[in-house]
Amino acid sequence: MSPQRAQTVEDMIVAGLARGAQKLYVRAVRRPAAHCHRSADLVSEEAVRSYLFDLRRRRMARRTCQTNHYGHRCFYRQTLGRASALVGVKSIASPRQKDH
Repeated sequence: MSPQRAQTVEDMIVAGLARGAQKLYVRAVRRPAAHCHRSADLVSEEAVRSYLFDLRRRRMARRTCQTNHYGHRCFYRQTLGRASALVGVKSIASPRQKDH
C-alpha cells in the first residue's frame, strides 16, 4: 500500500467511516487516476469532474455517483487538504452564540 493510500485510509478511519465505505472511496479515487495514468494527487480537477459526469451520462445509480463524489471529496479535503469547486471548501464550524 502506498503511503498516500495508507494516509487516506487512516483519515477515513479517524472520520469514522465504515470499512465498506473506505473500500468504495479508495476505488472511486483510484479509477480516474488509473485512467489518466497518474497518481491520484496529480489528477486534475477537470479530469475528476469529467469522470463523475461520465458516470451520470452512463445513467449510473445516483448512490454510485454520490459515493464516487464523496470519495473524491474525502481524499482532496482530508488527505490532501485541498479545497475546490468540485469538492467544496473546508468548513470550520463556528461556535454557537448563547442567548443571554
